[in-house]
Amino acid sequence: MTFDASRWARACSDDVCLRYYKWCGRQADRHVCHYTRADHPYPNWLTLSALSEPAIWQAERKLGVILNDQVIPLTAFDTLSQDERPPQHRSDRPRL
Repeated sequence: MTFDASRWARACSDDVCLRYYKWCGRQADRHVCHYTRADHPYPNWLTLSALSEPAIWQAERKLGVILNDQVIPLTAFDTLSQDERPPQHRSDRPRL
């Protein structure tokens, strides 16, 4: 399996964009969202956990990612994925 960037959503601020994978669901008694950047070496580089879904949305309004001196707000990460694990993350590729 090869890395396929087209299976990742895009979040942008002005002309700066990144590819991401976002999954949200219940884990035990908490609502959890995992965020993975296609260009980051580790899957689930950011995890938000709260007692309610509205609390996650509130946190997303206050957080962002800095890329090339531009802030991409987490509210721009608006595509939810059905599968918890991203499609072949860069860290899954075999090392030569």
